[in-house]
Amino acid sequence: CSLDIVNIEKFKKLVHIIWVQNPGIEYATLIPYICLILMTKLKTMDAFSLVQKMIERNEKKEMWFFFRNMKEFRIKEQQFLGILKLKCGSIIKHAEKIDVNLSDYFYNYFCKFFIPHLSLNIVLSIFDAYLNEGIKILYRFTIA
Repeated sequence: CSLDIVNIEKFKKLVHIIWVQNPGIEYATLIPYICLILMTKLKTMDAFSLVQKMIERNEKKEMWFFFRNMKEFRIKEQQFLGILKLKCGSIIKHAEKIDVNLSDYFYNYFCKFFIPHLSLNIVLSIFDAYLNEGIKILYRFTIA
């Protein structure tokens, strides 16, 4: 996925401001990737406003967009692995056989919003569904 169109300095400032404005968020691996995706289509301040609204909705439990701390992350990681085991048991067995750590898979795909692995157009399509339905979309795409 090519994100060369994003101004890295503006991106770094945006992520920094979001962390400063939201001290209750301890560990949210998706937020920098969300900012990166938003900055491909929006001005920096518009991206900031949208992320802040997502954080607000996440806090109010209106919509779940991301984890807020490491404990939540680990719980959801285990839930994901449980779903994967239930839906795709043969994949789990094969991964264990060839010594593949599925927790790394979860982090590299799910928590990086597929950016290193898919084209920008596909990432934007997934992101569109994510904005409408929340994090459950990432579970679905990761398992698929």
